[in-house]
Amino acid sequence: MRILSVQIELVKTLGTTAAGPEVFVMIPPPLMAARAYGMNETVINTVFPTLVPEIASAGKLRGAIDIFNLFGGSDSRDFPPGGCTLQTLDKAKCGYYCSASQSWQCDQCHPDDAGYAAMAEKVAYVVGDAVARAKEATAA
Repeated sequence: MRILSVQIELVKTLGTTAAGPEVFVMIPPPLMAARAYGMNETVINTVFPTLVPEIASAGKLRGAIDIFNLFGGSDSRDFPPGGCTLQTLDKAKCGYYCSASQSWQCDQCHPDDAGYAAMAEKVAYVVGDAVARAKEATAA
């Protein structure tokens, strides 16, 4: 698959610079309804969760930060028909997409404040762990 080889080369190039940065890749959150913003639900909810970890593995990265499953992606059978609404907050992880204080935000794609906070917490945990290990390695 051409896109996979291009992504792997990009990861390898970034990871081999003189500064030696650590590269992180992330599986995006699921698309909660087909065609939201014209996006392909199959690509986002089926292809990316497999492709991104393959890129991480081929690029010898620590792994992919999994926002997809954090947001209930593996529970797609529990996605409400037509997507998340204020009446479906008990389904999958609709609480990360809709809230009473942000009812305008139920666009099936972009998280609400709770969703962004959960993403930030997950990324901070993974990146913080990498920073701690790097400090330990340089101290030794």
